[in-house]
Amino acid sequence: MKRMNLIGRITGIITNPRETVQDISENSHIEDAVLIIGIFAILSAIFGYMSQNIIIYEFIGMDQGDPGASSYSAASGSSVFTIIIGFISVIIGWIIVSGIVHLFSIALGGEGSFKKVLMINSYANIPLLLGTVVNLILISLMSPKNLVFDFSTVSSPFSIMFDMVEISTRALMSDPYYQVIYVITIVANLWTIGLVILGIKFIHDLSINRALIAVSILILLFIVGNGPTLYFMFS
Repeated sequence: MKRMNLIGRITGIITNPRETVQDISENSHIEDAVLIIGIFAILSAIFGYMSQNIIIYEFIGMDQGDPGASSYSAASGSSVFTIIIGFISVIIGWIIVSGIVHLFSIALGGEGSFKKVLMINSYANIPLLLGTVVNLILISLMSPKNLVFDFSTVSSPFSIMFDMVEISTRALMSDPYYQVIYVITIVANLWTIGLVILGIKFIHDLSINRALIAVSILILLFIVGNGPTLYFMFS
């Protein structure tokens, strides 16, 4: 098999994933992986920043004993902190998830290195990276949404979280642009998970079933992250 360059691997992940993943597992460099995950982290941070300009949260009834503190509005669109956290969380998440997947793979009889898992996990994020580019365009077309949460009507922290997820989901899903954003994100996440499974199979020389088990952390995160939204969408 002919060795690919960085651009060839990036396009190959989309057009010929099996051969490309095998090439990455054998020939890629960690510098390329850092570059890809760095670009993805920057785009994700920008998307988070834009989201906070579009979605404005208003909290009422937070302190019924102090009328001056009974309402609080949080747009946080000017917060540089949001961008920094968005960037760092992607980098840290990449390392932690790669580490967990690597440990699971070793426990299942894998023989690959952590460095190669980092590389394949970075390249596997290319569908998410491309999806984020499209989502940035779509979110720029959305109108600002004001979401109101009344703390005086809730009885427990769980109830607050439940209400916030429900109100946010129903409000956002009424916007056609956000509907497309959500579908793109779902498809890109599933694509990424599939690429990681394929990569772990080659890197650790595992069967596809064992590779699937090794990547179970990603599947679990996907279910936890999307379960509540899907529930409120169809309830």
